Amino acid sequence: MNKLFTKSAFKIALTCPRQLYYYYDCQNYANQNTDDSFLQALAEGGFQVGELAKIYYGIDENTDIKTLDYTSSVEETKRLLVSDTINIAEAAFRYKNCFVRVDILRKTGHTIELIEVKAKSWDAKSSFTQKRSPNKIAKDILPYLYDVAFQKWVVVNALKELYPDTAFKVKASLMMADKDKNAEVDGMNQCFRIERDVNKRIKIMKAPHANTLNNYAHVLTAFDVDELCDKIICGETEEQDEVMRS
Repeated sequence: MNKLFTKSAFKIALTCPRQLYYYYDCQNYANQNTDDSFLQALAEGGFQVGELAKIYYGIDENTDIKTLDYTSSVEETKRLLVSDTINIAEAAFRYKNCFVRVDILRKTGHTIELIEVKAKSWDAKSSFTQKRSPNKIAKDILPYLYDVAFQKWVVVNALKELYPDTAFKVKASLMMADKDKNAEVDGMNQCFRIERDVNKRIKIMKAPHANTLNNYAHVLTAFDVDELCDKIICGETEEQDEVMRS
């Protein structure tokens, strides 16, 4: 069976389309990033931030989709979406040969918010676009915005196929460490211990008191990027010619 075009593949294509060939032929071409200790450390930090986001949104074992199987994860997502109001971690959607998993999906009636969690700091005063070109995505945030825009495109089209008689409003957000917030708890990262399973996949072990972090000031903020995502999807941002030429 052909591999699906996932978020990981999309991010690789965004950097260098030629790398997709090697990405899909991993048996013959090794990925050096898997042996890069610095990149591994960044990935581990991302898992910790992701777990904190789950606490903020009240995700439990019943709403955290852990299966890695494409079909099973999509079916589990459909089962959970029956609820009128629900927060889901790792919700899965497939449209044609494209597949995404949403870090946090928040459903309220017919409104669905996609929340992409990143181990990056941001403040509300910063702009997602360049100062001299307000219709051009800033380079340091571009990969993150394109990531969530790709997710929105897949989710919107998947929902139309799954529920042709229901009009969903899909909104996109980037959740990042808020520079304007002060942590009220020391050593928050120690609440999420990093382990690896038998297949060397990262697994986060939460401390017994980790859920109490929801009672303190939230250091992560979901920044609204929906309008910019729509512009990216419609090809209306100025940097896209440069991206396509890269």
